[in-house]
Amino acid sequence: MNGQTEDLHATLKEILKWIRIQAQPVAKSRIEATLSEPAHRRLYQALDGTQTQGQLAASLKTSQPTVSRLVGSWVRAGIAEEVSPGRYIKSFDLGALGIDLNPRSGTS
Repeated sequence: MNGQTEDLHATLKEILKWIRIQAQPVAKSRIEATLSEPAHRRLYQALDGTQTQGQLAASLKTSQPTVSRLVGSWVRAGIAEEVSPGRYIKSFDLGALGIDLNPRSGTS
């Protein structure tokens, strides 16, 4: 990269950092509301793009149609995306947002 391209890249990285900081409270609130069940949080956290929905279902002891329904709703909500056919990745790491994978009743 030349100097001008490197400067642009550094500026864009800085902008992205600040956008992420601004978005965290909104993202945390939306994700906590969407992922109120511990099983849903574990499934969401497992979305790393390496496993198919069938593999996720087997590893988390749930059905593939349930995984498909949940992941589809998360894609529509903007908190997950398809990275290749049948493989999805989470948009946010729950731990980085301070969201407990096993919430107790009435807490997050």
